[in-house]
Amino acid sequence: MNTLRSWFWIFFLAASVYTAWRVAPSYVANYELENTIDSAARFGAIDPRQSEDELRNRVLQEAQALHIPLQAEQIYVKRIPDDVLIWSDYTVHVDLPVYPLDLHFQPMSKSKRRTM
Repeated sequence: MNTLRSWFWIFFLAASVYTAWRVAPSYVANYELENTIDSAARFGAIDPRQSEDELRNRVLQEAQALHIPLQAEQIYVKRIPDDVLIWSDYTVHVDLPVYPLDLHFQPMSKSKRRTM
């Protein structure tokens, strides 16, 4: 009985490590994309000469570098007086042996220009 229980826990641990190994890169890439979106929103609020397309392209280039399945149409940039809002919506498919998984991400940032 103890041997069976030991094998179960070894299998469970191996499956958990494998799942984390397959899923974690998507979360890390999303975190890095959120940092880029936040940075683009802050700099876009400071420099009103940057167009919405330039900000969108900056985010799209980073998404492509991170291998995130994101198209330009999925990146929304809205400039309001003294504010820049950037958000996106995408899904990453992770093939796991028993249970294929779709991870849904919605990174966003709102930056307000500060006046001194």
